[in-house]
Amino acid sequence: MIEVRTLLRLPDGAFVQIESCEERPPDAQYVEGAIELIADGVQILTVADWDCIDQLWSYISDMIHALPMEGEASTFFPDQPIMLKFLRSSPGRLLVSCRVGDDLRQVNVNESDFLAALRSAGESFFGKMSTLLPGNSQGYDIARHSLAS
Repeated sequence: MIEVRTLLRLPDGAFVQIESCEERPPDAQYVEGAIELIADGVQILTVADWDCIDQLWSYISDMIHALPMEGEASTFFPDQPIMLKFLRSSPGRLLVSCRVGDDLRQVNVNESDFLAALRSAGESFFGKMSTLLPGNSQGYDIARHSLAS
């Protein structure tokens, strides 16, 4: 089972699920938030890994786009030395890992289920962000296109 939740970080430091957010983020160029990613009971990404959330989702969209051609994809978080990596371990299986300092979180998952969950969550994220920050919607549309391919 794959769970993906996106949270925006409010000015007071609290986090709110993006679906519940009705207020425009205070800085359209630096939208803070987090992705909670749990795959087969393993928490890969946590709220403690918060960063520039729209940039991170764009990076993940690029990873999803590159994965079929390369068999692997990785990215660092926008403002932290956290590495997220997807590696095709065998046909239909994906090794998903996140390295935060010396901490390595990883799990081997069904590739199609994992990518479907990320695509759905990413699509919801970019759709909501286009509503909250219409001035950024062109960039969000480009990232959505990467999700779909």
